Amino acid sequence: LGHREIGYYLAKLKEDPNNVSYYSELAHLYLLEKNVEACMQNLAKALEISLYGQDSTRPEPYHARLVWLISKIYFEDHFDYGDRAFVAQTRAAVDDMLAGVAARHSDHDAILKLARKLYQQAGTPEKMAALTLKIAEGRPGDDESLPTAIAHLLREGQTERAEELIKQAMEKAPKDYRAQLLLGRIHLAARKRGVPGSRDKAIQALNAALEQCTDEKAKDDIR
Repeated sequence: LGHREIGYYLAKLKEDPNNVSYYSELAHLYLLEKNVEACMQNLAKALEISLYGQDSTRPEPYHARLVWLISKIYFEDHFDYGDRAFVAQTRAAVDDMLAGVAARHSDHDAILKLARKLYQQAGTPEKMAALTLKIAEGRPGDDESLPTAIAHLLREGQTERAEELIKQAMEKAPKDYRAQLLLGRIHLAARKRGVPGSRDKAIQALNAALEQCTDEKAKDDIR
């Protein structure tokens, strides 16, 4: 019966390719068959259509119902049939799906709001930091996600990875002083931990930031 329903919705999408309710129903059916990949593909497509207000569902957009479905998949166990490993696999897939959509559509913050709500409810704020890190790695020049990702890495003691991320940002936007400023802060934090040579590295990075910066107020902050 599930296969017949999947065929039905696939056929309906050929007639109405922006119908979010059809993608949502498909996601639900695929998950019942334990096809996690197909489920996430349909959820991602539904979210992307909703983001740009292109949902053709009638009589009204399906976004609220879609958010409810994602939350239900994330928190309830009615899909697992006693298989706890499957629950963990599905939740990890939702994490990856949200990170992918957020990275591809950085001009919308609705996905980040959805993720933040899920992780607050789940009591896993570290997942929000990890999601932000994935976005920053995919968009190294982004001025909002990068500092958050750097802070997350430093809390985890991953200084080398933080420096790699900043270097990626420098390569993408070599004249943006903010990457050098972040690097200077990393070395200042290392100096407090007694890492040899950190003071000189901090001075070098902050001087480079000062040379690149054209905003007088920002220059004062750097000094």
